[in-house]
Amino acid sequence: MAVQRTWSTTDVCKTQARTYWAETLQNLMPGLLVEPIGRDFEAELKQRLVSGINISLVRAAPQCVRSLSRPRSAVEGQFALIYLRSGSLKVRQFARSLELRPGECVLLDGREQSEVVTCAQSESLNIVLPSKWVGQWLIRPENEVAKPFTPASVRARPFLNILELLAGDDAPEVGGNLMLNQLGGALAIAVGHEEVGGTAHASRLLNRIQQIIWRRAGEPEFRPQCAADEIGISRRYLVSLFQSAGTTFNTELMRVRLEKGAEMLRERRFEALSVMEISLRCGFNDASHFTKRFKDRFDMPPAAYRSCHNQKQEGGEAALLTLH
Repeated sequence: MAVQRTWSTTDVCKTQARTYWAETLQNLMPGLLVEPIGRDFEAELKQRLVSGINISLVRAAPQCVRSLSRPRSAVEGQFALIYLRSGSLKVRQFARSLELRPGECVLLDGREQSEVVTCAQSESLNIVLPSKWVGQWLIRPENEVAKPFTPASVRARPFLNILELLAGDDAPEVGGNLMLNQLGGALAIAVGHEEVGGTAHASRLLNRIQQIIWRRAGEPEFRPQCAADEIGISRRYLVSLFQSAGTTFNTELMRVRLEKGAEMLRERRFEALSVMEISLRCGFNDASHFTKRFKDRFDMPPAAYRSCHNQKQEGGEAALLTLH
């Protein structure tokens, strides 16, 4: 396991070990109340940062770690994964209590009150996950909080195997995003979403992205990364969502821009705007590019489309006047 930083009670005298450890954890993770148990307390924390996500391996004597609930508007949402390698943990959150055994894992909501008690010398892998990242993989992550992932579940085994690899001293050195995507995919399988791209969650994300495209199509510099950042997912995951639906982001963006252009050409409230002005409002930097794309889509250039539609409107209005 590649180490970024290490904190250990062996670096201080024994009489200061408890205070040193409590202050270290509270500084690293504000909002925690840490109570080491016992006189001869020993602990060590090894932490690394992977694509903005903190991964920590903790070896500690018995202790009690409490997290106080905080206003959701005051802190960025986050979850915590705790994977136990040795010892035992008692976990409580949302009126749910469980005892974690070696080889098991639990997901906790970092903004809600929780309590984790190590009952003996233990070793655990702790991963702090932003809620936006969790939301990429789980439809309702709050439903999975304080529930154990155990080897008894066939679905959970790949997820637990990845966590064990990450916790080991010989953890494979892979790209950060690749590793996190593997972890997220395994997490989705563990809670029952075997094919992330085909889930209701994926459909919901696609709908949200389509709404963003419709709203921001007029921005010339609007790109897949812009939509991914707004929705809180990776660009690669956004691309895979469109691929699973048999299309691409750029295809959908062009479709929306042309539909907006056609709508403006049809509506009389925009009749004072030239084709060039309409093309700019639809996100095209070049009116000739807009004209070419528009002709490919509607089998006639924008000016002819507007003229044809106006003639139909005038013909309809004349017919109504005749009837009256």
